[in-house]
Amino acid sequence: MFRGRSLDGLRPQAIVHAGIARSFQNLRLFLELSALDNVMVALPRQFAEEPLGAIFRPLHAGRRQRRRRDEALAALQHVGLGDRADDTVRNLSYGEQKLLTVARLLATGAELLLLDEPSIGLAPNLVEWMFRQVQEVCRSRAMTAILVEQNVAALLQIADRVVIMNNGQTVFDGLPDEARASNFWHFFCSWVRLGRPV
Repeated sequence: MFRGRSLDGLRPQAIVHAGIARSFQNLRLFLELSALDNVMVALPRQFAEEPLGAIFRPLHAGRRQRRRRDEALAALQHVGLGDRADDTVRNLSYGEQKLLTVARLLATGAELLLLDEPSIGLAPNLVEWMFRQVQEVCRSRAMTAILVEQNVAALLQIADRVVIMNNGQTVFDGLPDEARASNFWHFFCSWVRLGRPV
């Protein structure tokens, strides 16, 4: 349920139109296209949905395409990639590619973003920066992000609420300070650091 509406059985496009967009661990980017083109494909209501309008109203279609380009560029600027808009995605660093996935989520217009392991593959010094970018985007656009993340220590720096699960069961649900103070938090940190509980 989202906003009182069941999402069961809906196609991915319908879920995005309902207001939820998600990222994947596998970035699913078009490596040979520009960063701008990668964001433009995420914009809702593509021309393919209105082919007759593009054929019979070319001036309108051109204006619409320019507006879409501006929307995509704004999403890139929001995550700090505005100056890389025309660069081929293959030439972006892995961290920039991760931010590009966030820009694509923003372009959908969704109000709830689901990010799957956004810090995987990032250098440790980039993890907190990436999380801060996501936090800033959500606050400036009044959006909500849910991050599925194993790097709990870094996530606690930006989270408004923390839910920790183990084998599908919720073992903690509360504020970041409460998570840090809980016995479970100490157990979890030991397990992450050593690979097993101590």
